[in-house]
Amino acid sequence: YFLVAATLSLRVAAAPEAAQHEEPDGAACVASLLLGVSSAYAILITLTVTFVLIPSKHRKGLSTEGFFTPFALSQHNANLAMVVGELLCGAVPIDPWHLPFALGFGIVYLCGWHQTVRYNRTRTLMYHFLNWQHPRSLL
Repeated sequence: YFLVAATLSLRVAAAPEAAQHEEPDGAACVASLLLGVSSAYAILITLTVTFVLIPSKHRKGLSTEGFFTPFALSQHNANLAMVVGELLCGAVPIDPWHLPFALGFGIVYLCGWHQTVRYNRTRTLMYHFLNWQHPRSLL
């Protein structure tokens, strides 16, 4: 998303008079779609790490230090901060009708990737809460 948005911004900066359209072009529509996907994904990852992974490791008495390294913090929190900054600075409207898209994307990601593709390749599950044989599984 950020690469497409930066390219569009440079295009507008190079020719501001050409950007005075009422109808967005295809690249702007792609950027808007990618912003929706990246914002849903950033929020999904942050919520999963903060409210599922860290507490479950803490309850089991396992170390949570790996979540607080500079690399891990930049993966989850900096990504979320950039997306939220883009949403706020870009005056992107947030509509309650966007919630089903975010939830649908999260379900497709978790079930589609982790439960089928990744499991078929490695015969392991990345997260314990996706293990359908676990007694407290979410699935």
